[in-house]
Formats: sequence, structure tokens, C-alpha cells
Amino acid sequence: MRHSSRARARHRVEACGGCAGSGPSAPHAAGRGGSSGHALRRRTARVCAATLTLAMAAALVATSGGDGLGLLVPAEAAAPAPAPADAQQALLAAAAAAAAAAAGSTPAPGQAVASVGSAAPANASAPAGAPAANSTLPTAPSAAPSAAAAASSPAAAAASEPAAPHKRRQHRAPRLLPSAALLAPANGTEFEVYPGCVSAPRGQAGQTDFLVYCVRPDGSNVSYWHHVPLNMTRGPDGSVEFWAAVEIPRGTNAKIETQTWMPYTPMAQSLLSGSYNRTGIKTSDLRYYKVGASLVNYGSIVQTWEASDAPDELTGLPADNDPLDFVEIGAAPVPVGAVVRVRLLGAMTLIDQGETDWKLVTVNTRDPGGASWSDIGDVPAALRQHVFEFFRTYKVAEGKSLNRFWVAGRNATTSAAEDWQEAFVGRDTAAQVLEAKYADWQRLVAGGCTTDRCAPMLAAARASGDAPAPGAAAAVRAQAPTAAAAPRVAAAAVKLKRLQ
Repeated sequence: MRHSSRARARHRVEACGGCAGSGPSAPHAAGRGGSSGHALRRRTARVCAATLTLAMAAALVATSGGDGLGLLVPAEAAAPAPAPADAQQALLAAAAAAAAAAAGSTPAPGQAVASVGSAAPANASAPAGAPAANSTLPTAPSAAPSAAAAASSPAAAAASEPAAPHKRRQHRAPRLLPSAALLAPANGTEFEVYPGCVSAPRGQAGQTDFLVYCVRPDGSNVSYWHHVPLNMTRGPDGSVEFWAAVEIPRGTNAKIETQTWMPYTPMAQSLLSGSYNRTGIKTSDLRYYKVGASLVNYGSIVQTWEASDAPDELTGLPADNDPLDFVEIGAAPVPVGAVVRVRLLGAMTLIDQGETDWKLVTVNTRDPGGASWSDIGDVPAALRQHVFEFFRTYKVAEGKSLNRFWVAGRNATTSAAEDWQEAFVGRDTAAQVLEAKYADWQRLVAGGCTTDRCAPMLAAARASGDAPAPGAAAAVRAQAPTAAAAPRVAAAAVKLKRLQ
């Protein structure tokens, strides 16, 4: 028997209830045996992340009143709804309306855009050539969000796409490019901005020639990774602050990353293939978050390195060979390439394909809503859970498995939704991670890593004037983890085999 789109949407919300922390869970839907049961489970997993993301956005319509994101919903659902007292209840109450957008149909003429807060001004529209979108990109709110808004934001705007016929189909990514305002230099009112260089985009966002450099007042390039100082400081109250470079503004989904292998390490949109070779690439090769908009400001921490040649001291697994990642959970979207001062709150212990991939959780030092946050436990629980759920599920839309997180108390990893609290560590532990990754970066640029994975990065550092010549590096190579690290390497290999 064929079911209506509304019935299918309702089933998807119920099947995803385990991800949201309430309602019937996926095992109920997976109870049917045979190939049809497997197909149902796959469909449920694929839509779970998108449905939850849409539910968060719909909750903003009901509860927050202001972070500038737009959400495509049926016209009758665009009217304001009374705000439940509990933000978590608001998410569940809004899920049914959000699921209508995830029911597998394209926007109809009778549908409207529900814009929360102020839309981007006319002079801050998406760059020419960007596809038309049914959602407005975020602008900085005029005031700090309420507690309920902070608990339910940031939100994602994701346009639904028609389902492909293949049973292992992937979601098609809506292209939410940074607006002109998010490609301009960050202002010094909302953010404490690094004074040594300013972001300078070249080319056009969403195109293959797009690059963002950090440029001094005299016009010379500065390496985001190597030249901008970490300048980690501790306050009398134990607070930890440092400089960090934003790559993906909240509300956008172009996967922009620091190109560690290029001289002066500019930012560019990464490729679907994961390749460093950008010769002859097409716009269809550029990567987007398929689940929709990023829930956070996301980027890399200057002068840090997640070492790929030795196990991480806490997880026991090797790391991903990139600068340390950070998420910024303040109210205002931060422009691409902005180097801003952030306060450390904690970290998520994400394990990506068997490699340690720390996500340090921070807040902009001038964010009024986060002024009272000094540790991860100060962040509203709903906001922490939403951030965890985004990073746990966002690759499902790409046809991949759920991400896993390392749990210190068990010395094991988990991908279970109910383990979200254990996926975070507090500020002091996160500060230890930051210090260790800074030391690893110092070892890297001193020539202390000689593996093939390090060679392109070391060559780029030398081209930028940030590393010694090969002969001069010989004296410091003894710092590389060799025989002394053999037991740790062996233990990591055993743990990695157990995870696979």
C-alpha cells in the first residue's frame, strides 16, 4: 500500500526519535526482517540527520526569534507558534512541521520561506554565480539570544531534494555559500580581531579559483597556520584564550579548509576526492556539507598540529595530520578567514575513520550570551547535545557511517546518541590537548616528522619561511617519536584493529 508524503514524513520523525533523545527509536522500524528491513534501516539512517537538523531550525521559528537563518516550511507552518518553556520540547513539537520539508519533494509554489531575524542586506547577497536558495544566510543578531534561543541555536537551513532511485543514494547538498558580509573582514565590535593581518579573498566563492589569504597592511601574505601566533593565555580565574582562524561560518555549508600543503597556507574549498591536486578541477568537484548548513562557526587553530606519526596522548590513536579544529558556538556568524580571539570551554573527542580528530569547543570572547561560560558544563545542555548530534550524524547524508567519539572513562569509542555527555571533556583537559598540539606543531616545523604525510606540509612551511632547510633540520629530528614511541604505536595499532 502506498503512503502519503505526510505519513512518510511522520514515520521518519518517529524513526529518528532515538537521535533526538525522545520518542520511538530506529530499532522499532528495523524490526522487520529480510532485504526490505535492511533497506528501511538504510533509509531511516540517511534521513535521520537531515530531519533532526530541520527540526532544530523549526524550533528556532518557535522559540528563538533571532539568528537570521531562513527555513523552508509549508506556508501554513510559517506562522509564529507559541514558544514552549522547554527548548527540548520545542524541538520535538517542531519536528512534524520540519519533516514536511524532508518528505522527499521539491519546494512547491505554495511554500514560503520562514526567515528568523533579519535577512542579509541587499549589498550582502551571495556572490554572483551562486545558485538561488530558498533560505536567507545569517547575519549578526542585534542582541544576544535568550536562554531558550541559545539552547536551540545554531540551526541549519536545508532544502529538500528529490530522492534518487538508487537504494544507496546520497543527499544532494544545498549550496549555502558565504554572503558578501561573510567574505568581508571581521569587525572589531562583535569580535576581538587579530591585528597582524586581514582576510583577503581571491576569486569567487563556490568557484574553483576561490582562495582566502591573510594579508599584512603592506600587502604581503601571512600564513594562517604558521605566522599567526597562538598566544594562549590563562586568566586568574583559569580561563584560557587564544587566536583561531574561521573557515566555515555558521549557516553556510561550503567545506572550506586551510590548505596546509600550499605556501602561506590559504583557505580554499576542499574537494570531494580529498585530493591535494587542484589542477583541472570543476565546480562539481567542490565539497559541501550534504546535511545542510553548519550549526557552528568552524575552523582551525593556528600553530597546532594533530600529529599523524604518533598516537594521541589521551586517545591512544594517531591523529589526522591537520591543524587542531575548533567550533565556536557564539551568536554571530564569523566571516571566512577571520582570525578571532576565542575562550576555551572544552572539547569533543571525535574519532574519524580511526584517527583522533579533536574539536575544541570555544566561544567568541566578545559574545554577550557566552560571557558567563567558563567551562563546558556552563553551556546549555541542549546546545551541547545539538552540536554533538550534528558531528555524530552529518556524514550519514554522504552515505557514510556515524562518527564515533572516544570515552575516557571506558577507554573505548561510541557512536550512541545517548552517550553525548561523555563525548565532551572539560576546559582543563582541553587546554592540555591544546598545549600538546602546539608542541607537535613546533616539532613539525623543526623537521621532526619525516613521514610521507608530513613532507608536503613541511615543504610549504619552508616556502613560507617557517621551517629550517633540510640540512639544518637534521639536528632536531631526534625529537621525532621513534623507538621510544614504539610501545604506544603498537598499542594504537591494536586499538585501531579493534575499532574496524
